Amino acid sequence: PEPWILDNDYEEGDLVEAQSQIYSCKPFPYNGWCGLEAYEPGLGSHWSMAWEAVGKCNGKTTGSPTKFPTSVPTITAESHDHPKKEEESAKPFEPVKGE
Repeated sequence: PEPWILDNDYEEGDLVEAQSQIYSCKPFPYNGWCGLEAYEPGLGSHWSMAWEAVGKCNGKTTGSPTKFPTSVPTITAESHDHPKKEEESAKPFEPVKGE
């Protein structure tokens, strides 16, 4: 998971890494505290009011998400040459006239 960020808006179940641990933000109303300094996961005496420790972080990641697909879709003759039925064709937009 991403590192914990001060003043971030966290939602229930959001996972963060802090102090070599993985933490999950607790549900409402506690999630309102998840981005506050006094509730930084793993530090001080109040963090457990907003966060639940869920495991150790091994420092490994699965890699950054890619912006574009990493493979090209296969187009078959069936998907490419199959004509649409008339009822499936796009119809022009017709605005509704007021009364």
